[in-house]
Amino acid sequence: MRKEVKFMFLLTGLLLAFTMVNAVGAASYNITDDSYGTYFNASGYINDTNIRAGDVLDLYGTINNKNMYIDRPLNLTSTSKTGKLVNGTITILSGGSGSNVTGLVISNDNQNGIILEGANNSEISNNTISANQKEESYGIYLNEANNNKILGNKINTTGDKVTHGIFLDESSGNEIRLNEIQTTGNVPESDVFNLEFPTLGIYLRNSQNNSILQNTINTAAENNSVAGVNLYYNSNDNKITDNMVTTTGNGNVYGLTIYQCIKPSSMDSISTGNNFSRNSVITTGKGYSNGINLGWYSYNTTVSDNDVVTSADDYAYGLVMIGSFNSNINENNFTTESNINYGATLEDSDNNSFVENDFTGTGNYSIGTALYGSDNNIISKNKVSVKGNADADPETIYEHSDPIPATNVGVYLVHSSENNIVDSNSVITNGEYAVNASKAVNTVIINNYLVSGSNYGDEAVASGSGDTVADNYGEALVDDNVGSIINVQQLRTSFRNFKEGNKSSVPSAGAIEVTNRSTVPMKNTGMPLTGLWAAVLSILGGMAVSKRNFGKGSN
Repeated sequence: MRKEVKFMFLLTGLLLAFTMVNAVGAASYNITDDSYGTYFNASGYINDTNIRAGDVLDLYGTINNKNMYIDRPLNLTSTSKTGKLVNGTITILSGGSGSNVTGLVISNDNQNGIILEGANNSEISNNTISANQKEESYGIYLNEANNNKILGNKINTTGDKVTHGIFLDESSGNEIRLNEIQTTGNVPESDVFNLEFPTLGIYLRNSQNNSILQNTINTAAENNSVAGVNLYYNSNDNKITDNMVTTTGNGNVYGLTIYQCIKPSSMDSISTGNNFSRNSVITTGKGYSNGINLGWYSYNTTVSDNDVVTSADDYAYGLVMIGSFNSNINENNFTTESNINYGATLEDSDNNSFVENDFTGTGNYSIGTALYGSDNNIISKNKVSVKGNADADPETIYEHSDPIPATNVGVYLVHSSENNIVDSNSVITNGEYAVNASKAVNTVIINNYLVSGSNYGDEAVASGSGDTVADNYGEALVDDNVGSIINVQQLRTSFRNFKEGNKSSVPSAGAIEVTNRSTVPMKNTGMPLTGLWAAVLSILGGMAVSKRNFGKGSN
């Protein structure tokens, strides 16, 4: 027992001694506008050999027009909370790996904020950064920098061309969490079409295994394309979760996107294994708005439990997949509103799974889910409710890049899409068909609740070559308001019970509303809508029909 006690005392003493040595060894240097030249040369490199790894550079007051290149692991902070760099960039070099930059204010015009150049295992936290750079404006830029933490920063970037809040280039294993990012682009109209995404909140290029978590991202631009988060070219296994993303603009507006316009030379160069989960995405555009975009050569992507709201004057998309394969799209809410809107579109995209998503769309032309030249996809247990203008011309192709015609339909399969399964969904539309697979091949359409403007169940399906259509069911839509339907079986029971005088057993017939669309036939009744309602109203003694239930007010 005594030996154990002595050992514990000895161990405690050694730990205390080690702590004291570290405390004594970590020197602190007060950096002001006046003292800067004592520790840095004119180019911004450290010239004081006494500054060693682990030391503190304590910034005090405003420091103007001075850069800092950190080539050893240091702690940059401001204990007085007054440290501010004006037109000065902090660059952590590879030798500065393990550095911390905390609690500083950086305000730059024609300079970027903080750069990690080959630096690893560093932390950039709780800084306030504003950057305005005419050509390339970055709040925080990581180049070949791995396993760093970017935490709790407030970043505001503006620029006339390329403007990014946080940019990762060939950087992996980084954590980007709880940052507030505001990015505003001002690209002149003459340069708009020379740049794909000049305005981005967070941009990853050729970067893997990064976590983008719990950030608030706002991007806006007057003329050019914008996106909240963009993964580009060989960016794999990244996790984008629990972020709030808002994008607005007059050009093309995107929320979350994998964008790859270059065909990879090998399968090693595709973007695969990325995860978009539990994000709130709001995109508002004048011409084009897109919530989540999975572009060419994106594989094995997970899109789950996101809440996506997109609106535009012309075209709005909840989800777009182009040349995207083997992805899982599960438990998302997509709400779209525009002249022409699509809940989700797949173009040349195979072997994907859509399960338990909600699609809600409103506009002149509304499509829930559309497939173009896409094979072996599963669409199951989704809820689709889309409302269009019943008087709009069907299948109109507008002058935009989408080859899928503008129409009103719940699920739409075109251009020889093959071997797709539409199973156990709920689809309500005021278009002619709930599911239109007439231009597809070998589609299985079974066990769905289907309601269209003129039919329900199997009769709300336009089938194509080799299709299987079976066991679909539904209720008749009685007006142009999606969701205002009549439960036919309950109506028949109500009619029979009233006729027999058995009022006590009359069930509810559900939501009922009669409009001027009185010529829509009720299946198996042999009567037009007005005739059926005339009979019912006669029995009920003139009971009001607008949104009332049978069995009420009749006793």
